[in-house]
Amino acid sequence: MLRAVTLDFWDTLFGWNLDPAYGQRQVERLADELSQLGEARAELEIRVALQRAYEWFDRIWIGEHRTPGAAETLGVVLATLAVSEPGETLARLATFFEELVLEVQPELLSGVSKALPQLAAHYRLALIVDTGFAPGKVLRELLSRHGLLDLFACAYFSDEGAWSKPDRRVFAGVLEELGVAAAEAVHVGDSARTDVAGAKAAGMLAVQVLGSASARAAPSADAVIGRFDELPAVVADLAALQGPRESS
Repeated sequence: MLRAVTLDFWDTLFGWNLDPAYGQRQVERLADELSQLGEARAELEIRVALQRAYEWFDRIWIGEHRTPGAAETLGVVLATLAVSEPGETLARLATFFEELVLEVQPELLSGVSKALPQLAAHYRLALIVDTGFAPGKVLRELLSRHGLLDLFACAYFSDEGAWSKPDRRVFAGVLEELGVAAAEAVHVGDSARTDVAGAKAAGMLAVQVLGSASARAAPSADAVIGRFDELPAVVADLAALQGPRESS
């Protein structure tokens, strides 16, 4: 019996391809703070430092199964630029980078606003999210602004926990909070490495959302969809394969 659906955030509910203004705002704020410190840098230098920090983030994310927060990642940016910053500068930058998605908001993907309530009517929903600059408290606010937050029984954001996907302990902890067994849940996400592989290792079903044209279907996924509005029917089909729901 299928009782719960857990969901990824980026390229599943919201698009990761942010408006170019997002990156430009990051560069401009860094340039402004550096100028105030008497450490002015060219825009190209700042962009290179940001790219190196993103690459460092990915190495930690993949190798250690954790997601560094904004302050830690920005520390790499400043170190790359050979800048020794006062603590208050780093704190201001971290807050700005964390909250930027509330100003330059990502796109809510097509079909999400209709399909999520349909799923919530039949299954317990939870979020399992690997965070970047934007932490869980900010992503909750983004969901709230779209009227979606209350649809979820619980949420795991990697900045608030000890691990990130695909560590099976992430999935196990959410299942325990939901009060369901792994075999009673399906996870939905775009990443073959973190979402599909993580869910399958935890004993769950996995539905992959092909969030971009370059994405490839994971052979181990139980179902693959191209649009979020396909999800309620796909989950219903998976539930039917497991047998009828118990009456309450």
